[in-house]
Amino acid sequence: MRFDFVLPVLYNDQDIAWNDDLGKRLEECGASVAYIAHTRYGERALRKRHRHVYYFYDGFDADKPASVAEMNALELRYDLGSMADFVYPELVVPGAQTQEMLFRRSIHAFKYLEEFTTRHDVGIFFNNLGPAIVRRCLFRMRDKGGPVNAMIDFAPIRGRVVLTTHESLWDELPAQFPELSAERRAEMIAFVEKATVEKKSFAEPAALSLKPHNFVNAARYAKRFLSERVDVDYSALVYQRFESIFRVRAARLLYETPPPQERYYFFPLHLADDSAITIRAPQFQRQEEIVRYVAERVLPAGVKLYVKPHIAAMHAYSHAMLSEIASIPNVRLVDARIVSHGLIKNAEAMIVINSTVGFESLLYGKPVVTLGRVFYRGHGLTTDVDQLADLPRAAAHAVAHPPDMELFYRFLHACHVATYPGHAETYDEENVKLVAAALLQKAAKLGVPVGARTPGDERPAAHTS
Repeated sequence: MRFDFVLPVLYNDQDIAWNDDLGKRLEECGASVAYIAHTRYGERALRKRHRHVYYFYDGFDADKPASVAEMNALELRYDLGSMADFVYPELVVPGAQTQEMLFRRSIHAFKYLEEFTTRHDVGIFFNNLGPAIVRRCLFRMRDKGGPVNAMIDFAPIRGRVVLTTHESLWDELPAQFPELSAERRAEMIAFVEKATVEKKSFAEPAALSLKPHNFVNAARYAKRFLSERVDVDYSALVYQRFESIFRVRAARLLYETPPPQERYYFFPLHLADDSAITIRAPQFQRQEEIVRYVAERVLPAGVKLYVKPHIAAMHAYSHAMLSEIASIPNVRLVDARIVSHGLIKNAEAMIVINSTVGFESLLYGKPVVTLGRVFYRGHGLTTDVDQLADLPRAAAHAVAHPPDMELFYRFLHACHVATYPGHAETYDEENVKLVAAALLQKAAKLGVPVGARTPGDERPAAHTS
């Protein structure tokens, strides 16, 4: 059959509801949509409104050991390097299964998706950004001539969203930025002024609380996880979530209050198991090592390094990691709840991996050193390095050559053009309409026909339960 869009759906209610509504909207616009559900619960929920729903784990034998020969064949066929590296981004997320089980799932995923794309004509696979094995398989298959694999990604421009076919970059962001008209330049200046006046954070504080609804949700998920195939170790996930309550409170004992007039560089901590690190900058996952290197070898005389945990991941940092960072000379661990804009404004330089904070720093014309792959890297606005040994000279160069704001205005306008109306973090009806419209526009730009039918449309579907 011909499917204009195929939506892989993971285990949680939010993912099911979002894809359900998105697919319905696409169908209303004339597109053909299929779903690959990772749970029987999701399959049943999606079948209430959709005809073409498939169960990802049909034919999967969870007890069958991973075959070394099959893994070697996949490593060669898809240029994986090693299967261990391929599954690592999911291995380190909370509640992850064992490496052996991830090997088994990867073998199944490639086989399942190869068969699916043989039996069906797929226009675009559409995913969220993330470390899930099915999403990563689709990128590797795309690289070998398979269907387009597009994903939705966060854009640090309110009211805009990224749709990209690249696992690390924005594929619609040009290498060169045209000169701006007076009107467009004025719009970008106004955008910068508004952002630096409002000082709004893109993330809200997030930590598990002891409120009753969290226990109700835990019980509901536990019942579901005990009765069917799931992709996480639920007992480990529950333990880690409850442990996070105490992590947040313990971390507050380590925070220092920045004194006035102190000189400092600013390094925002990333979430160590987030795909922004494990996929886009795996060599910098151990951030305490970066902090120690900067503190010991990069800081000019009289300059401190301020380190701030991510506000939406306060629960994710181990007390041992934060204690180590707080104990390093010349380092101040500051409260995660402090709005980053204030720290940016007074910093002499920023050192980031691929944080949104780096983009926000450019709004203030601050020198930014980037370590990881991120959309604002490589455009002449930042000083980019690939290894810690280059940091001392890179930081000094960045301070001596702050970003050209005229170039930044042109870059900022290009970011607006390369994104679409919508949000990556909200799931209301209006946003579903915006993202569906954006996805149809993306398909047109990619030359993928939507609404076209082929003579094989009425073939029996594979893996239908």
